[in-house]
Amino acid sequence: MAAPVPPDPSAERSPSPALRRDPLTGCWSFHPDLAHKPFTLARRHLPEPGGPCVFCALAAEPVDADGNIRNGDEVSHLVANGAHAFALENRWRPFEAASGAELVIARRHVTALEDLSVPELAEFLTLLVRLGSRQGRRFQRTLCFVNIGLEVNGTQPHLHGQVVSTDLAVDAPWSATFLPESLDEDVTQAREAGLVIDEGAALVYCPWAPTASGEVRILAPDISALAAALHGTLWRLRAVLGEFPYNLLVRDAPSLLAQVVPRLSAVGVLPDYFGLTVVTLPPDEVARDLRAARAAPPDPSP
Repeated sequence: MAAPVPPDPSAERSPSPALRRDPLTGCWSFHPDLAHKPFTLARRHLPEPGGPCVFCALAAEPVDADGNIRNGDEVSHLVANGAHAFALENRWRPFEAASGAELVIARRHVTALEDLSVPELAEFLTLLVRLGSRQGRRFQRTLCFVNIGLEVNGTQPHLHGQVVSTDLAVDAPWSATFLPESLDEDVTQAREAGLVIDEGAALVYCPWAPTASGEVRILAPDISALAAALHGTLWRLRAVLGEFPYNLLVRDAPSLLAQVVPRLSAVGVLPDYFGLTVVTLPPDEVARDLRAARAAPPDPSP
């Protein structure tokens, strides 16, 4: 049987009103009418601690003259240091030759980005973006991301982000197809569809053609604005979706952009076989609910 052929990315118009193409990535998503289909949103699960937290131990160790941190027999090289976060070379890099891999680690032991304060989050994002920019000058493709939850391969209970780069010749549309005009198209689509959630110091919106159900994008002029908007957005999402597993992707060229990508259901075979994602939560409903949600942690008082 012949392999199925995904929609032509060069097509200006979708052959179906339920089929949408993301201008940032070139990826396709399908938006069926599932109003009467019952389904349960995924809940976040964290890895069980297998002993003392290795990242807490590293945060407490001194740095030697060569910029190394020793934890028992293990040696890690420090590449950036701050009051609220630090960064190490990742000894378990996903690619071997012609690649780079670094970890950005929160000094305080928390399990998710929203558990940081806004100043802590700003420093964490600063290191992530700075290292991504540095690797981006050395390698063809660089990705800055955070995995929250076992469902998205978050294998450590201590908050950390990753910067991964490679020169391998792979098809990576998110990394390769991000152009200023495509970002303008993405924002225009969101405005025309009424998907803007907030427009203060940063623009917060649901994309018309999201990567996954519940995705939110944040376009900010600087790290401070991004940190404040991201913090509020994550708490809005928790108010609407509960404690959900998610990926965060960040890039700073040509504009500072964050993508919060909830993972609310198992991926299944459709993306691999048909080349598209099935979106079960309409972006307009997500945007409506997020506008009404509280952009702060729940009030602990009775």
